[in-house]
Amino acid sequence: MATRWSELKHDILTRRRSYFEFKVKAPLLSALVRCTKRSGFFAKIFLLIDVWRIVQSVNRYPEPTKENSDKQNVHVLIDFWDNFEKFNMTRQELFRAVRRIHLSECEHDDVYEERHDKFLWDMISAVQDGRYKLPTVHSPTSHWSDPAAIEALGFARMEEAVTGTLSKRGRIK
Repeated sequence: MATRWSELKHDILTRRRSYFEFKVKAPLLSALVRCTKRSGFFAKIFLLIDVWRIVQSVNRYPEPTKENSDKQNVHVLIDFWDNFEKFNMTRQELFRAVRRIHLSECEHDDVYEERHDKFLWDMISAVQDGRYKLPTVHSPTSHWSDPAAIEALGFARMEEAVTGTLSKRGRIK
């Protein structure tokens, strides 16, 4: 019995496979790798060219939605991204691009989804065993519009003033 693919996965892996392989993924990966291997004046010029290619590639991905995706974990990630975008007040275009790549890759490419899940498990493990210190305020402390986070940050700043136990970024010293 054949497995039914989501609309998004079908679009990327079947309908426009060559397009995504040669016009989206290849330039994106190539530009990202080149960005990390250059230094000097001319590197900055090439970096601008590569950034342009990255932007063009990202904008070619279809917008992932719950309607055109099937994976439950992708639906949860869509909810996470929606909540993040609701309150994020900085670099919105960058985060929209990251969202588009993140969700599209997790939906259509099991290799990337498996690595995402492994990364997530490692993060959870690092938090649980205390190697990764989460901020005491569970939201960014700047350029963030969530009223609950703003209120919590105010309490954290008061606590810091009284006890001296929090750093500037809301982490326990």
